[in-house]
Amino acid sequence: MWSIPFMYAIIAGREPSRSWLFQALYPIKKLDIMAHSMYSLKAMDEEDIIFGTHTLAEQKLVVVFSLKGKMAEVDMGFLDGVYVNLMDHSEVTINGGKLQLNSGPVIIGILE
Repeated sequence: MWSIPFMYAIIAGREPSRSWLFQALYPIKKLDIMAHSMYSLKAMDEEDIIFGTHTLAEQKLVVVFSLKGKMAEVDMGFLDGVYVNLMDHSEVTINGGKLQLNSGPVIIGILE
């Protein structure tokens, strides 16, 4: 979810601040999985989506976002359920193995 100052900057035609993004990513980059995992990226060209996966033993961290802020349905490879988006702590639902991606980035993980 975009912050209110970010949205106001877009409406006003100014370059929006990305400080909220760095603040959200800082605790994520400190996770052990980020330093020791195998990482893969996949581009989903038809939807302009980037799908990244960090894997470390049984742990998995998935990053998905649209390069153009588009909505899309993305096959996540996770069991159905409600997960926490580590970017903004909102709930995201996976149904039928798929995530309905809105405009913002989603980072979810199985880290236990």
